[in-house]
Amino acid sequence: WIMDNIEPLRELSRQSASVSLLHQSFKVFKPQPAILAAYASYDGPRFAADATYYGQNKGTGGAIPLWVKPMKKENKPEKKEGAAEETTPPSGRGRGGRGGRFGRGGSGEKATVTVLSMQGDTLRRWKTELDTAFTAIYWGLETKGVAFPSREEPDKDQLEPGGGPQVLPGQYKVIVEFRNGVDSTVLTVLDDPRLNIPVAVRQAEADAVRNFYPTVEKAKAAYDRLTEAEKAIKNVENSFVNVPDSTKKEVLKLGTAIRDSITAMKEEFFTHKEGKGIQRNPETVNSHLSRALNYIRNSEGAPNGNAQIAIRKAETETERVAQKVNALFDSQWKEFRQKAEAIEAPLFKE
Repeated sequence: WIMDNIEPLRELSRQSASVSLLHQSFKVFKPQPAILAAYASYDGPRFAADATYYGQNKGTGGAIPLWVKPMKKENKPEKKEGAAEETTPPSGRGRGGRGGRFGRGGSGEKATVTVLSMQGDTLRRWKTELDTAFTAIYWGLETKGVAFPSREEPDKDQLEPGGGPQVLPGQYKVIVEFRNGVDSTVLTVLDDPRLNIPVAVRQAEADAVRNFYPTVEKAKAAYDRLTEAEKAIKNVENSFVNVPDSTKKEVLKLGTAIRDSITAMKEEFFTHKEGKGIQRNPETVNSHLSRALNYIRNSEGAPNGNAQIAIRKAETETERVAQKVNALFDSQWKEFRQKAEAIEAPLFKE
């Protein structure tokens, strides 16, 4: 067996039986330093088949070890003959981090993890389901990110989007809230000694990414506005179920026209129609946003010439589509709303 960190076992051996951490609800231990490591693809096949053996590297993020006391199982009533077998859903993993490997089954309980700079600035917050016994929480060393336009509903259990720029080398405080208790530790982040990247270069890249985030947020706000309008049209249609056809016909026709316009506009953000194979449209708003961020992250320090061109293109396309969305709400939507609100919608059918 290869254990990345045996400090929790050492801590257990140092304690007497009366104050053993095994009696504590949960306990966070000091993690090993995390390294901003760079990885390269290995020589050989790009996609390994079952016949190709390769080892598993240590994770690229920071692993925060902790102890989670297993809770006593409640006595279940005796199963009656012919009753369906009860099943326990598998333990999940939070998007901002995940529970560890050493436990004996998921607890089903979620912890709130907060990463602070040593100056007290909040850099990242997420929730994650914890395993029991000796386990770990993993953090990808990233800061708060930004959400892109998407038709997926946001995870209500997550506190913020992740995927932001990586932190700089230094020390960071990790606070874990779990079972009405709070514990914390300090994680040291080291630079990859093979790269010799100046801190100022890393900082310039991170600043450029964050300076671009308002463009992404603007695109998402425009897309979300269209989604909310679709829901509003549906609500109007449902509320008009008892309205005579002669009264509601014009309003519903206008709503259908607006819905068709919204469908066309949404395609400008990203492709919604599913096709066969891998299909990418490089001219959608999301494609321009992703391309700009990739160029920024591949620049060494401040954005280079290619990155600046990609940024300007993404900003131009986002502004163009946002203006189309605003024009829809300033014209057709206003008319639709005024006419819909002017109709009395009875709750009961005569």
